[in-house]
Amino acid sequence: MKRISALSFSLLLFGPFAFAGGKMTTSMLLKQMAEALGGASNINKIHSIYYKSDNIVITAGSPLAGMGVQIPIANTQVKVWLTSDGKYRAVMRSAAMQVSPVVTVLSPGEQSVTVPVNVTSAMGYTPLAGGQNCSKTRQNPLCANALMLTFNLGYIRSHGGNSSVKFTAVQPGFSGPIVENDNCGSIASVSASSVKGIETYTVTAKSPGKCSIVISTDAPEGWMLVADQGFLGTSSGSTSTGQMSGPDLERLVSGVYWQTFAYLTRDGIPGKVEYKAQPGKPYYLLEMNPYGGVPIKAHIDKTTYLPDEMQTGDETDPARIIYNIRKWTTVGGVKFPSEMVVNIFNPAYGTPAQAKYTFVKIELNVKTPKDFFAQPTPAI
Repeated sequence: MKRISALSFSLLLFGPFAFAGGKMTTSMLLKQMAEALGGASNINKIHSIYYKSDNIVITAGSPLAGMGVQIPIANTQVKVWLTSDGKYRAVMRSAAMQVSPVVTVLSPGEQSVTVPVNVTSAMGYTPLAGGQNCSKTRQNPLCANALMLTFNLGYIRSHGGNSSVKFTAVQPGFSGPIVENDNCGSIASVSASSVKGIETYTVTAKSPGKCSIVISTDAPEGWMLVADQGFLGTSSGSTSTGQMSGPDLERLVSGVYWQTFAYLTRDGIPGKVEYKAQPGKPYYLLEMNPYGGVPIKAHIDKTTYLPDEMQTGDETDPARIIYNIRKWTTVGGVKFPSEMVVNIFNPAYGTPAQAKYTFVKIELNVKTPKDFFAQPTPAI
């Protein structure tokens, strides 16, 4: 796995915390969550997750009377593939609804550049740092003017010099944020400043070791493919496909963000995570803001340190979604939600629609075809 926020990775390098009686912080809480979910080393081995669910039960509220009606969607299969770099593919087929599969896909749209960092303690040569030219192309217009940063702490301490260097990153014509993630931890610190769309990064060597800095841009992209088989399964052979955008895509991004442990790992959709104190509450509150997604609020059980409730979208979002995790299953040493009750808010209903999911199969690191997430050309 490739990327991690500067905050999260530094947390996972150290052993368990002893903070009884102390003040909870974001770093402490993330470390405890990583341990409770199976440990940072096991989580970071995951590059894909496959879920299979059958027989979903949906309870929809009445817009007029506020009453609910239960709709068991028999013979339903929902297959979901999630990858550590933020890709997502879901296929839903239901014999009860007499429709062909509906395929939803999320793919990372970002460009990225990796800058290796090497900190040594030898004394035989002069430190090297930066100085490379940009090498942007049509396929990858993002550019960082450093291909490798090398520091020689032994030389610096003996002969004087600066243990910090600067390099810049730019993507012409790009108006969104440029995101920096690294796994440098105690090896080097990275700070950023921005002037007129050009990000300048200051890297300061701290101790010998090797790490990498990843600069990325652009938000994830999504599309949906719907096949039309005609009434009662009589195939008409037509399909339609189109790009997803707006709130629907943003909620999908946030769903993938938390399901792939992106707030704990060195890969996947970038984002910011912050602990918010909730005096007197039986849970810790984490606020997450995935890049390209909607805000997430996570309730972390104070006893187990597992997230038992995840809300995508804040209280002002009329279509926010709340995931309540009822059961966990351990696969590959990592805990995954195996039963969830999902509350889907919709202005058309007097009460939220509720879906109950039971995952009958969970597999890790399943290989997928090369074009698995590619958008097909629709038939007419």
